[in-house]
Amino acid sequence: MASQGQGARIGDILSTELRAYDLSRISMAGPDIFFEPKLATTMALLVHELTTNAAKHGALSCAAGKLSILWSLADKTLKLEWREAVDHPCSFHHAIAGLACNYYPVPLISSGEPLRRFSRIPG
Repeated sequence: MASQGQGARIGDILSTELRAYDLSRISMAGPDIFFEPKLATTMALLVHELTTNAAKHGALSCAAGKLSILWSLADKTLKLEWREAVDHPCSFHHAIAGLACNYYPVPLISSGEPLRRFSRIPG
């Protein structure tokens, strides 16, 4: 993937990171987007962090959890929607943090420069 200097598709990044989990609890949808190597690395790090948090504290930490990932592209900006839901909380902590919806607008830069902006908009 990106580590080989050839870039990666968003679907491949997500599938690689989430393959250790029960995929029947995970839905993913969006257009086929290819990232050049630097953007692919940045996206892989973002997805890894979100997945790790979901595995430790959220939807992927118990059998009742579900994860929905949607993405779209408009004006050279990727909109990533990461939704976690736990129908029956696994613990008191999950009862508080069991639902999450975050949007991550990420500008796509075609020149190969690193991302200039990263922002988290509370859901």
